[in-house]
Amino acid sequence: METVSPKLSQDDNKSYSAESVYRSLQSQMSNVDYTPWMRKKPKHDKSKPSSAIDDDSDYQPLPVIREHKCSSCCVHKRSETKKVVKTVENVKKIEWIQAQIQNLIQDNLLMRKLIYENEKEGHDTVAGTIRRFDQYQKTLKVVETKQNEEKTELLKLVEDEKQKLFMELEMYENEVLKVDTILQDCQQLLKLLKTFKDSEYPEKELAVQKLIHEIEDVKLFNTEEIDELQRILERQHMKYIESVQEAEKKLKQRKASVAFSEMHSSWRKVALDNFLMKQVVILPLSPSLLVK
Repeated sequence: METVSPKLSQDDNKSYSAESVYRSLQSQMSNVDYTPWMRKKPKHDKSKPSSAIDDDSDYQPLPVIREHKCSSCCVHKRSETKKVVKTVENVKKIEWIQAQIQNLIQDNLLMRKLIYENEKEGHDTVAGTIRRFDQYQKTLKVVETKQNEEKTELLKLVEDEKQKLFMELEMYENEVLKVDTILQDCQQLLKLLKTFKDSEYPEKELAVQKLIHEIEDVKLFNTEEIDELQRILERQHMKYIESVQEAEKKLKQRKASVAFSEMHSSWRKVALDNFLMKQVVILPLSPSLLVK
């Protein structure tokens, strides 16, 4: 039990940490600031009228026509002499305006391109973030499923260990009862032995010592008899061996005489020559045979 409980606490801590990570990711994704990727309307300053034409040294304002009446009763309009604008100046103004228009067109195209690139980059970033978030969610689900399976297995293992320990404890209790019974029997036997030692042991010890001395005397007597019997057996064995050797020698001589009598004379001569050659070869090598 003590070996399994720490492992369970570690798995619970892992599951709690996974849940906290999942919640923190959800809170971070819900609090994402998308303002850098949002379109913004250009701010107009209402206090100042917008003018597409900037001040320039070449630009000249149109002549102002001033009207005046010849009298208070005059009804028709009379204007001052208009300043004649030169054609060259008008051409310069038109060219300047066209150049400004082209510049504005280029600026607008450049701004459009920058806006498109920024929006595309922001879209890719958001799409990647969403994909990662989906992957995190799937990973968290897989981790939670795996942790739940491991937790179930560990709980089952703990329950099995409990049953096993309970059975072992019951077995040990039964063994303890058996040992107690044996111990009580041994104590009773020890009491009997103490009583025997105090009362009957001295007499039994004297009797045992007497029997030991008698056994030693018998052993000594038996040893002498055994030695005598062994000498007799050795003499009889030597006699038996001598008689067997004598019988074997006689049997060989009889068989040899029978074989030589049935052999052809030429074969007997060859055998005799071989015997003589053998004696000639063996005798110089074994001086003991010569002595014999």
